[in-house]
Amino acid sequence: MAEYKITNHIMHKDGVAVAQVPSTNHSGTMTPLYIVCHDTASPLSARGDIDWLAGRGGNRGSSAHFVVARDGTITQLVPCNVIAWHAGKSKWNGRSNCNSFTIGIEIDNPGSMSFVNKTTMRGWFGTVSGQEDDFERRATPQHGDHWWMHYTPEQIETVTGMCMAMVEAYKCKEIITHWLISPGRKVDTNPLFPLEGLRARVFGTPDQPPPSPTPPPPEAFVPDATILVEGTNLRREPKMGENVIGPLPLNLRVDVQSKNGEWYFIRTPANARGYVYQDLIKLD
Repeated sequence: MAEYKITNHIMHKDGVAVAQVPSTNHSGTMTPLYIVCHDTASPLSARGDIDWLAGRGGNRGSSAHFVVARDGTITQLVPCNVIAWHAGKSKWNGRSNCNSFTIGIEIDNPGSMSFVNKTTMRGWFGTVSGQEDDFERRATPQHGDHWWMHYTPEQIETVTGMCMAMVEAYKCKEIITHWLISPGRKVDTNPLFPLEGLRARVFGTPDQPPPSPTPPPPEAFVPDATILVEGTNLRREPKMGENVIGPLPLNLRVDVQSKNGEWYFIRTPANARGYVYQDLIKLD
């Protein structure tokens, strides 16, 4: 494994600082206590994720400390002692606002997908192509039942080395994931992510991994409506405009949680939440 070290809050690999693309989306300083692993949940383009998290393309609400590409390349966007905006509404060990005490690592991965054929899957953003063994169907109470893409060995080795460096520099207490700190709202990292193995390598030994926390019970998913139109937009707000989360497939079963005028606030099997216009959905 390469040698990773943090100097002046900047990650170094084999003595050389990793690529720096400073983000405009950050706030005050902090002391990191935990490491949060995320999926980018986007097309396989680390460059696009880096630009977005750096605050380009109109993004003024999210960022992360690091992005790890499929080949293991690291890009740092925010110094490790500065608050990045990666966690959103979150809570861990009794403390809310995890942005204020965690380092966020975004791993290039498309997130939950549906089956098209053995080498092609469909995410909320479009299709993803790969080899047949790149994809696997997996169901858990926290993630739902979907197709997922495996992380590359280069990504896992890189994230392991980074986490070791963070523990050495800041005495970080634990490696956690977005779905652990935002249960029912987030599903990343995907269920193929080797969280226990990562924890064991960073904090313990392969035969004596540290105990993992018990996540809160998942919120029951009870679908009571059907999406009527292919590509129906799930929106952040009950109105038209530039607030689209992503498209929904035809005949998707969803859980309607409330109504706001002509809009339904729904939850999908992947625990995405947002608004759908009333004419595009049929209640049971």
